[in-house]
Amino acid sequence: MIKLIVKRALLPFALMFALWIITWHLSGLMEYQAHASLWFIPAGLSFAAFIMFRWLAALPIFIAALVTTFGLNFSSNESLELVGAITKAAPFALVHVVVYGIGGMACRFFIGHFNHLQIVQKILTFLLSAFITTLVATFLSIATLNATEMLSESANSAIWLPWWIGDLAGVYILTPVFLLLFARIWPDAKRDSRLFAFRYDKSPKRAWPPFIFKLGVLLSLTTMHLMLDVWLENPEFAYFIFFLCIPQMWIVFTESIPRQCVSLSVLAIFITLSFQILDMNSSAITYQFALCVISANAYFGMAVPSLVTTNNYLLKRSNTDGLTQIANRQHFAEQAKQLLRDRRNYPMSLVLFDLDKFKAINDNFGHAAGDQALVTTAKIVQQSLREDDLFARYGGDEFILLLAKENLQGATNIVERIKQELAEAKNDDSQFTIQGSFGIVEIAPDESLKLAIERADKQLLKQKTYART
Repeated sequence: MIKLIVKRALLPFALMFALWIITWHLSGLMEYQAHASLWFIPAGLSFAAFIMFRWLAALPIFIAALVTTFGLNFSSNESLELVGAITKAAPFALVHVVVYGIGGMACRFFIGHFNHLQIVQKILTFLLSAFITTLVATFLSIATLNATEMLSESANSAIWLPWWIGDLAGVYILTPVFLLLFARIWPDAKRDSRLFAFRYDKSPKRAWPPFIFKLGVLLSLTTMHLMLDVWLENPEFAYFIFFLCIPQMWIVFTESIPRQCVSLSVLAIFITLSFQILDMNSSAITYQFALCVISANAYFGMAVPSLVTTNNYLLKRSNTDGLTQIANRQHFAEQAKQLLRDRRNYPMSLVLFDLDKFKAINDNFGHAAGDQALVTTAKIVQQSLREDDLFARYGGDEFILLLAKENLQGATNIVERIKQELAEAKNDDSQFTIQGSFGIVEIAPDESLKLAIERADKQLLKQKTYART
């Protein structure tokens, strides 16, 4: 019991507290003016924590925000008493927890109402939630610092925009990274992380060298841009940073989602370190906006492979019979008409067949046995076909075949082989054998699919009539 409490409560509490403290100090190194970092990492951590753990994240984040703000007050004013420092720090910590808590849980709530196919809606919800949360947090935090005399009101107009954009960049870039981290550290969190899955199926495993190469290209282009920005000393040149969305999208379209998120974080860290080395604070706000736009653009880009996967999945479902997993009647008709239009001087045959005494199988052995008979039939026929042949479930216990480059005799030979394999098929209960009646026709050069099916249907009826007599 104690181990379970430590694992599920104390350990996450301690790790979240430590992460918040560490990321706060890292953000302090990125400050280019008072209360304004190029991107504020704890904002992303807080947003992700409230999304994943809801109000369970409130206490460790509140204590961490209280400790850091208290330390800031105490270091800037050594004459301040302990109680006074805590009194000044507590309102700021409370505002941060309440705003990010409401924002993160609202994001979770609304995203939870979308299914796995509504990818764009999920992305829009995340981006808008982060936008509103960071904006509200910025103004309330500044108002709190004014009220506790930690910030002069005269500085409000100068710091609100870089403060907000820094927080927004931190949330946009790092929230997915922290969500992935939480899901990896705590298995219980994986269930909740599925709310934010962008792909319908799992991303295939990809080799690391191509990803490292693409990341190297991205960082090389970033280095070239930053060096030229310093060398040219032209404020307008900084806007070319937005073109980095092109190599970033290359990564988005070709790599898995975790690697996409990592590439965004690496890009942001690289730009931040370069700023410190090259002393580029005059262009900071431009690069802050660029980080937000590039990350938002990347998230919408992430939806494209998911949409393609989803569309392929839906297309396959619309073209496939759910039980036998072969083509359905509509898809067969579309493909067959195209095959007949492209037909050259070679024969084609059509086969329409159904299972004998199928109703008796359902009545005597149950519908599960009937379904199994249909599935077994589909598998056997598929094994007898070539790449150019078409096969579909026509309806009920009826199936249809279009045999390319086969005349009537060749089609008859294939049908005889199928009949034999059906008769030898082993069913789960082995209480009945599968037999079928077949209507076989050779399609005339100018004959339509409809007329060929009608002729095959007549042949099928003749076969069934003959079998009864």
